[in-house]
Amino acid sequence: MSEVKALFQSKWVTVNEKTLDNGGKYLYMSSDWCKSKGVAILPYREVVVNAWGHKELQFLGRYELCPAHSDEIELGAIMGGMDKEGEEPVVTAWRELQEEAGYKVPIENIVYLGTARPSKASDNTIYLFGVNVDKGFELVDATGDGTLVEEGGYSKWVSKSEMVFAKEPLLSVMHMRLQQTGGKGI
Repeated sequence: MSEVKALFQSKWVTVNEKTLDNGGKYLYMSSDWCKSKGVAILPYREVVVNAWGHKELQFLGRYELCPAHSDEIELGAIMGGMDKEGEEPVVTAWRELQEEAGYKVPIENIVYLGTARPSKASDNTIYLFGVNVDKGFELVDATGDGTLVEEGGYSKWVSKSEMVFAKEPLLSVMHMRLQQTGGKGI
C-alpha cells in the first residue's frame, strides 16, 4: 500500500510525497481549492478568408499570464477550476466561457470531449469541451475571476496554426478530439 505525506500545504495547493510499493518516492501537487478538478473549453467558428468564399476555422483562445512558465502573456485554453460545490463540469465550462471570453452559448451546444491529466506533476483532472459558436451565442461582459493573474488577460480568435503551436497542450488535445466527434464537433 502506497503512503502519501503532505510536504507543504496552503489554501490553494498541497505538495505531496508518495512512497511507492518499491520504496521509490514521487512528488506531485494537488489543487485543494477545486479538489484537483477543472474544465477547459475550446470555442470555434467558421470564417470566410478570401474573395472566393473559402472558409477556415478560427478558435477562441485565452491570453493571460502563467507565471510558472513565463513573465509574458501567452495563448492558453479558456479554463477554470471546479470550485462550486455540486456544479456539473459542463456548467463550469459554460460559466468560464462567459467569465473569461464574454460568450454565452446555449449549454446544449457544448460537446463533451472527455478528460485529460495535463501533468504528471499533479493529480488534476481536466474535463474538456468544445462549442461551435456559429450555432448561437450572446456577447456578455467578460468579468474574469478577479485574480491578479488574470489582470491584463484577454480572449482572442486565432487561426488553427496559432492554436496548434501554442505552448498550452490542452488546446491541441481539444482540437484533435473535436475532429474525432463524427460530426458533433468540427
